[in-house]
Amino acid sequence: MRGSIGSEQNGVKLIFKDIYKKYKTGLTFVFFGLLTTVVDYGFYFLFSAVVGREQMLDKITYLWVNALSSLLAILFAYVTNKLFVFHSKSWRLKVLLPEISGFFSTRLIALFVSEVGIWILVKLCGLNRFTVDAPLFSLFSYPVTGDLVAKFIMSFISTALNFLFGKYLIFRKKKYLRSPQGDADKNTEKGEN
Repeated sequence: MRGSIGSEQNGVKLIFKDIYKKYKTGLTFVFFGLLTTVVDYGFYFLFSAVVGREQMLDKITYLWVNALSSLLAILFAYVTNKLFVFHSKSWRLKVLLPEISGFFSTRLIALFVSEVGIWILVKLCGLNRFTVDAPLFSLFSYPVTGDLVAKFIMSFISTALNFLFGKYLIFRKKKYLRSPQGDADKNTEKGEN
């Protein structure tokens, strides 16, 4: 009886190990994406507090605060995506320059989409009139406001865009090139250059 419980536990471990191997890139992207979100929202709350809530909602200051917090989060995301999600270990300029230019340009596209979406939700849809300042709904004594709700909504769209850009454009692995003798040249893989 005791042996069957151990073998069942080993079977469960193997199942989880297989699932992890199969979805490792997606799972690590989600994990580091959550950390990037913490960085983004942390700076958003900090800059909002510095600017002041009234100033945030009177003008388009919320867009500037969002852009600045997002840019700092993009820097964090580049390093974590490069090293831990897509395992591009090379720091040679030949690899680094295309990665950086591709990463930042695609992240800026996602940021632009987010900024437009936040502006639409706040100004055109009227989320700027929304504020919940009850302790149950506030985050660290920060009231839940329309700009924060709009940022939260647009975060899902930005995250999806960023994953697709990262996986298929920025950190994709090059296929091995075959030499005339039929041997694979393993030095052509992006992470090895």
